[in-house]
Amino acid sequence: KYFFAVLILVILSAGCENESSISQVRNIVENEPDQKFIKSRIVITENGVTYAIVEAESVKVFSDADFTSLEGGILIDFFNREGEYVSTLTAGSGEVWGLYNEVDSLKAIDDVVIVSEENDKRLETPTYLNWIASTRYVHAEKNSVVKLISENAVEEGINFTAKDDLSEYSMDNVSGIIEGNDINLPGR
Repeated sequence: KYFFAVLILVILSAGCENESSISQVRNIVENEPDQKFIKSRIVITENGVTYAIVEAESVKVFSDADFTSLEGGILIDFFNREGEYVSTLTAGSGEVWGLYNEVDSLKAIDDVVIVSEENDKRLETPTYLNWIASTRYVHAEKNSVVKLISENAVEEGINFTAKDDLSEYSMDNVSGIIEGNDINLPGR
């Protein structure tokens, strides 16, 4: 019986060579990290200019995979190309890809909120947002509903993409409420 169970496991393992990236992340996280940090702060710079500061309750670094897991609540301050603070993101957890060579992307997961300092906007999504370091844009899960709140409007939509300071954004299937007397609609 024991030999038969081992043989089945070997056969099943051989058929799993083409795992998805989700499976790969699970495999990484199931292994022990190379480094663990509690109440950590990661400063991401480019040519000496800070463009993000990531704070997390717990950080687990997996060096071979160039992957870092952020757990227990995260806070990320974003800065523009001149190093000036522009917005803050909060979420339940996150993932950083490319921490050692070059930060490629960051995924903020669970009850994600971005508050823009300059544009007085607040973005909310219950699922996740990806932040791409090279473009400094955030992208919501493809069909996840996001809510964008500003001084006189609340918009909801899907397929959300925006600059990390929320100064420019796009989304599909938009609905919402706009309040005020001085509303200028395009084409009117």
